[in-house]
Amino acid sequence: MRKEIWVDCRKNEGLKKLSSLYGVTGVFGKSSTDIVYKITSAKDIEKLPLGKKYLFAECSDWDVIPAENMIARLSGTKIIIKTNDIEKMKTLKTTLEKGVAGFLVDKKASLIETCSLYKPSPKLKLVDGIVKEVRTIELGKRVCLDGIMSYKPREGLLTGFSSGFMFLADGETTENNYINTREWRVNAGAASLYTLCKRDGIITPRYLDDLISGDEVVVVGADGETRIETIGRAKKELRPMTFIKAEYNGKIGTTCPQTAETVRLVTPEGAKPIKEIKVGDKVKLYITEPIATHAGRPVKEKITEI
Repeated sequence: MRKEIWVDCRKNEGLKKLSSLYGVTGVFGKSSTDIVYKITSAKDIEKLPLGKKYLFAECSDWDVIPAENMIARLSGTKIIIKTNDIEKMKTLKTTLEKGVAGFLVDKKASLIETCSLYKPSPKLKLVDGIVKEVRTIELGKRVCLDGIMSYKPREGLLTGFSSGFMFLADGETTENNYINTREWRVNAGAASLYTLCKRDGIITPRYLDDLISGDEVVVVGADGETRIETIGRAKKELRPMTFIKAEYNGKIGTTCPQTAETVRLVTPEGAKPIKEIKVGDKVKLYITEPIATHAGRPVKEKITEI
């Protein structure tokens, strides 16, 4: 989630030079009228001026309740909280759902980490590939990844046997007559498939089998827009599977989802159940150069995946 990042240079002039490198929103303290309001009680919040475009505040002991009260009282004002505490930021960014507008930092380490944390997720270029082979696998180990947030229609996870050729697996958001939707779930496929994750601040492919509760995955929509989702549960069971091969501009890639009506791949027109996928169908793909990894972390080496 994108937030405004401000730098307080009043005690550290050197941060001004860094601010241009990390693309911060603004530099605080240039004017003698710049004020950080100290919040120690509800009375302080009631005294805050109304109608300002920006209001900078620093909470003393409590953080969440004061932030909620400021958001509720100062409608139309961008509330910027002064803190260098990344864990506080993670909570305040969504307080009362929309969260505060941003953060004011005055330490170099916090500036770097905050900008890394709140820069936008990348938009990926998806292409339409052609299914070349569909084959039933009697039994395989499949992984469901259950998230914290719900998925939108045609939004899911990229999966594939090659880190450079991935299929867009749909979330379980489609209504049916037999079972409740699991709109927070992606039945991602075989345990040995890759998916894209956020780890140590970077995007990297990881095996589905390695993922556990608390790990972060890259959620992708049919338009290529992305967001980061936290895994609540990884659910692994033996199920009938379907091996699928697709082609795009001479490149070949494969995947292996569970064989079930509720499991779908995203297509240009919508999403199609695995049991209905056939040769000649178009499916959404993400194709790039394969990324070499060791124990789930990227390494610089040549890799071939076939």
